[in-house]
Amino acid sequence: MVNETPCQDHEEQIQTNTRKIAEVQTELKFKEKRIDDLYLKMEKVESKIDIMNENINQLILQSNKDDTQLELRLKAIETELAVQKQIVNENHNRTSTLLAVIGVGLTIITILINVYFNMIH
Repeated sequence: MVNETPCQDHEEQIQTNTRKIAEVQTELKFKEKRIDDLYLKMEKVESKIDIMNENINQLILQSNKDDTQLELRLKAIETELAVQKQIVNENHNRTSTLLAVIGVGLTIITILINVYFNMIH
């Protein structure tokens, strides 16, 4: 067996510690790289979220605009329907009045014809 001297023992510890330090540095560089990669990915995600928020805001604005347009169209249709109902009622009343006048006129003509024939006989 070879007897180790304290200097050789220290040299071996220095080499072991140097190797461990190199491993730790390598692991540290790897972890720093991973952290940098995660940071970049996080920035990309934040950018995409900002874009999504902008798109959602535009969608909401467009939806509100479309809702307003639909509401205006609905009011126009309701107004047109009310006008048409009023016109139908007026036409019905006009027709009823015309039929009543025609009925009265025909009744008067019938009475006059009866009176005429009664006078002739």
